[in-house]
Amino acid sequence: MDGRLNVDQRAAALVELPRTRYDLVVVGGGVLGAGIALDATTRGLRVALIEAADWAGGASGRTGKIMAGRPRTRTEDLRAIPVLRRERTRLLDRLAPHLVRRVPMLQPVASPWDRVAIAAELIAQDAPVPRTGRAGLLPAHRQLPRRSVRRIAPALRPELITGGVQYFEAECDDARFVLALVRTAELYGTTLAHHCSALELITGDGDGVVTGVRVRDDLAAEEFVINAATVVVAAGANTPDLVGDRISLPRIDRQRRAYLVLPRDRIRASTGIVLDDQGISLVPWGRHWIVGPSRSPVGDGPIRPFDDHDRRLILDAVNPQLARPLGPSDIESGYAGSHPVITDAAGHDRDRWIGTAPGLVTAVTAEAAGYRDLAARAVDAAGGLIGGLVPKAITDRVPLLGADGYFARWNQRHLLARRAGLHVARVEHLLRRHGAALDPVLELIMDHPELGRPLPGAEDYLAAEVVHAVTHEGAVTVDDVLYRRTGIAYETVDGGRAATSAIADLMSRWAAGTPNTP
Repeated sequence: MDGRLNVDQRAAALVELPRTRYDLVVVGGGVLGAGIALDATTRGLRVALIEAADWAGGASGRTGKIMAGRPRTRTEDLRAIPVLRRERTRLLDRLAPHLVRRVPMLQPVASPWDRVAIAAELIAQDAPVPRTGRAGLLPAHRQLPRRSVRRIAPALRPELITGGVQYFEAECDDARFVLALVRTAELYGTTLAHHCSALELITGDGDGVVTGVRVRDDLAAEEFVINAATVVVAAGANTPDLVGDRISLPRIDRQRRAYLVLPRDRIRASTGIVLDDQGISLVPWGRHWIVGPSRSPVGDGPIRPFDDHDRRLILDAVNPQLARPLGPSDIESGYAGSHPVITDAAGHDRDRWIGTAPGLVTAVTAEAAGYRDLAARAVDAAGGLIGGLVPKAITDRVPLLGADGYFARWNQRHLLARRAGLHVARVEHLLRRHGAALDPVLELIMDHPELGRPLPGAEDYLAAEVVHAVTHEGAVTVDDVLYRRTGIAYETVDGGRAATSAIADLMSRWAAGTPNTP
C-alpha cells in the first residue's frame, strides 16, 4: 500500500473486502469517517472504509472552506474552544500545512457593546495563544478602530461601523483535505473503496449484535457483505437511515447550506469578513471569495442544486453591509450541500455526538475542525466493544500525505519550477494542493511535456492534474475531477463545461495508468 488510489487499488479492495473479517468497518467517506479510519489503522486495527459516492462527496466537500475556531453552538462552548484551538494549531503546524492555512477574519461592530461582547468571547478562545507571526500558530485577536476597518475592508459601508475585531481562522481545502486523510489511511493499511453504498447493517442470529454491513458496488451493481467486530457509522445527515432504531439517536436534521463564489476583485478587502447577525462569512479563496452560507431545511430525497433562490438569499443578507452592492453579474458560481444539525433530548444544538450499541458505534459532527478528537473518541468507543488492549490514538503525530517535508519543498519551489519547465506560480499552486507529494505530478510533466499545458476551459489547472487524479487519487467520473480533485466546477463561470471534454479525454486515455493512443 502506497497511498495511491486508482482502478487497480479499488479492484483489489473489492476482492479483499468480502473475504476478510475486520476489527472495524467505517461507513462514510467524509472528514469524520476518513479520520476514524486513519485513527483506527494507526492503532494497529484491521480497518475497512466505504463511501457511497466519492470521497468528500457529501457535506465535507461543500463547506465554507473554514476550520472554525468559534463554536457554532452555545451548549458545548467551554469544552469545544480548547479542543478546536489545539486541533487547528496541529493542522497548521504539523498535520496538514499544505491544505490548511491561517486567514484573518474581520467582524465589524456597530456599537461599543457589540465590541465588548465579541471580545469577551474571543478572549476565552485566545487565552493561551501568544501573539506570534509563526505560520503554525494563530495570533490572538485584536481590536481595530473605525479607520483601520475602513483601510483593510473599504467594501463595507462606513456609516454602519464604529470599529471591528480581527481574529484568525484556519482556511481549509476541504475536499482535498478529506482525500489526504483517505490516502494516508490507505498508506497505513486501511482497505477502502468508494462508490460503494451501505445497504443495511447485518446482525447475529437472534442477539441483535451488529456483525457487518451489506454493501453494493454501485459501479458494477454487485452486492456483498463486509464482516467486522464493530461497525462505525459516520454518514453525517444520512446516519438515521442506516442505523434505524438500533441506537437512541438525537434528532439529526438535514440542513441545506449554500455558498456563492465571486471573483476576488468584486469585494475590496484584504481580510475575510464575518457578518455575524446574518451568520454569513466572506472568505478569501485564491482569486475568489466564498460567501455564505444561506441555511434552509432539507426534506427527504436528494438536495437540489444551487439556484436563484440561494443567490437572492445571500445577496439580500450581504448587500446592506456593502458600499457597492453585488448583483447577479458579479457571481461566478455557487454550490450547496446537506449538513447535519444535531439536537439533543433537551432541545439544545450539539456540535458532535457519539452513541454505542452491541457491535455498533455511531458518530456525527456538525463541524470539521474537531474531527480528529471526535474520531479518537469513536475509536475508543469501538475498542471497548472489540475487547482487548487497543493502543491510544497517535494521529496527533501522523502528518497527512504531503505534509511531511512541505516547508522544505516550498523553499525549493524555484528549483522545482526550473526542473519541470514551469512558472514558479504553477509550482506554488501544486504545492498548496499536493504538498510534498507533488513529485508524481512533476514527473508526469517531465515525461509527457504536453501535460504541462493549461487545461482548456480551466487554465488555472494543468492537464497533469487530471491525469494524477486518475492514477493517484481515485477519480472515476468527470464530476470527481470537477468538484473534488480540483475546484473547476466552482471557480469557472460555466461550472467547468468548457473543460469537460478535455477532462473526459484525459481520463479515458489514462484510466489504466498509462496513456492510450488518442
